[in-house]
Amino acid sequence: MKLVLSISALMVLGAGAALACSVMEVKTATTTRGEACSVAYSAPNLSVASGPAELVSPQVLRQYVTKGVCTGEEIVFYYDCAQGRGVWLGGEYSAMGMFSPDPAKTAAKGQSPLAMSSGPAAYFADNLEPSFAPGYDIDAIAAKADTLPWIAQKGRISTPSVTVEGKSFDLSCGCKMRPAK
Repeated sequence: MKLVLSISALMVLGAGAALACSVMEVKTATTTRGEACSVAYSAPNLSVASGPAELVSPQVLRQYVTKGVCTGEEIVFYYDCAQGRGVWLGGEYSAMGMFSPDPAKTAAKGQSPLAMSSGPAAYFADNLEPSFAPGYDIDAIAAKADTLPWIAQKGRISTPSVTVEGKSFDLSCGCKMRPAK
C-alpha cells in the first residue's frame, strides 16, 4: 500500500479486515463533524476520518487521519501553523495494536507486557515525538522520519488543505485552538 501526497491531495489505497473488530453496516453516505476539528466521512464502501487536532506546541498541531475501520491506513500530520507547512508520516494500521519496529520482546518477570502501537504513525507519535518538544521543528521531524526504515510512507505539505480518498481535511482548523496546558 502506498500513500501518495501532492500539494493538496492525499490518496490512500487499500484496506483489510480484522477478526476482532466489529464494523457497523453503513447504508448511506454521512459526514460527521466532532470536537477539536475532527470529521468522519462514512459510506457503504468508504470510511475516512480525522481524529481531534491537538496543538503540541503553541504553533504546531498533530492530527491523525485514518482510512478503514479495523485495519487500513493511518497518517499523522504535523503542521506548523505559523510557517504554513508540515510533514506527514503513515502506513498500515490495525486497531488491534500489532505494530512494533523492534523484534518481539518479552517483559521481565513481574512487569507489564511491552506495548505495541496500531501502526508506524502512532508508534512515532507515542515513542519518538516527545524528543521534539518543546518546539516540534518540522524539519527535525522530517529528518528523523527519513532515518527510520519502518516509516516508508512520508512527505511534506505546504498547505493546510489535504484530501484523503477524495475527502477534504483542513488542518488550519486546529491552528485556531488553544494549546493544551
